[in-house]
Amino acid sequence: MKKVLFFLIAAQLVCVAGQASAQDNKGSKSKKAERKVPEPKKPPGVLVIGNGNAAWAAGMQAAKSGVLSTVLLQAADFSITPGNESLQSGLLAALLDRIGKVKKPAGGVQGMDRAVAGAVLKKWADSTKDLSILRDIRAVKIERAGKGWSVRTSDGKTLKARALVLAGTADLQDVKGFSAVSPQAVPFTYNDNRYRTSVGAGAEGNSFYPLYNLYEDKQENLVFANTPGDSFVLGQAAGAIAAYAAFFDLKTSQSDLKKIQGELMAFKLALVPFADIKQDDPNWRAIQQTSLPGIVKGVEAGGRLSFMPDRQITYQEIRQPMKDFYYKAQIWFDDHAEGPMTIEKVISMVAYVGNKSPQNTRTEVEKRWKNTYHFDGTFDAAKVATRREFAVLLYDFLTPKPFDIRVDRNGNVLR
Repeated sequence: MKKVLFFLIAAQLVCVAGQASAQDNKGSKSKKAERKVPEPKKPPGVLVIGNGNAAWAAGMQAAKSGVLSTVLLQAADFSITPGNESLQSGLLAALLDRIGKVKKPAGGVQGMDRAVAGAVLKKWADSTKDLSILRDIRAVKIERAGKGWSVRTSDGKTLKARALVLAGTADLQDVKGFSAVSPQAVPFTYNDNRYRTSVGAGAEGNSFYPLYNLYEDKQENLVFANTPGDSFVLGQAAGAIAAYAAFFDLKTSQSDLKKIQGELMAFKLALVPFADIKQDDPNWRAIQQTSLPGIVKGVEAGGRLSFMPDRQITYQEIRQPMKDFYYKAQIWFDDHAEGPMTIEKVISMVAYVGNKSPQNTRTEVEKRWKNTYHFDGTFDAAKVATRREFAVLLYDFLTPKPFDIRVDRNGNVLR
């Protein structure tokens, strides 16, 4: 039975996407047993070609997203190398955690013991449902086969898949039948609204990968994760994109940005490269989902993007972003003069914009302050809200959530 992932979420929600995660639904085992999840058609829905970090991450993510997936290794085993990831999140963080239980890496990714990493990867892959590894078999030719792809291999066989992920560089130089694209990470800046289309951040310092950089509309269901840096982040993003197309029998040009972003967040992949918000932060999801649309923007300094969770939120920094996303926010800000954004004022705003009772909202915030939100101190409506507190209250009480509001390919808000 498949885990509760974006495929099941999408079947239940029509307009709202990405706000529920697999982790959020662990307690629904009895309900899971009742659901009939269609088994992926064979051959595999997703085929990944490559040996390194990106290939492993793509295959693992596609399998965890509930799609039958195969990784075609061009060698005897994965060749995992220390990457340039400045931010450890998602599958990379999970891998480092597993490696750390065997041998603690000295210096994170850069200090990774390749032999230990290889052994951990093999054990993890072998125990992962829906993931198969074909070792020491090269791809010879790639060609279109109906809606999907056909790959002729060095052992004379042919593999077919609904979606194909190319996650190698040198290994694919002599392969015929496709036009290669090498996705480029984009510097994270608020001067370019494409940051809202991020499907992975922190692969190369303060950068991100826009969804639409990983495929071309003219080469449907072909996803690229073949950069020289061999990024875990890029591979995980590519795996989710390919899995979405394969599961729903869609073209990659029909990719749903919000569903794919929601799925990646379910596996704790950072989409905004905050250097000061780790994935074990109790408010990680709320901060990511409130910051990705640009409601609460990070602070850039010294090549790093920081959220600064304990800094006070200001009226001026949220006024325009809130008005850009919510019509009712325009009325609220017109009725409230500039001044300190106290907890009471934040509750007033989210209740008004989210069509909720101010008194009931205040009661719920006070009730959740310590045990649910894990905020410091006791509830005090008169104190000025921090950026962390503001992000969490927006995430919890606004409908729709800022994250769920659609944007176009360039990150511009769609109303």
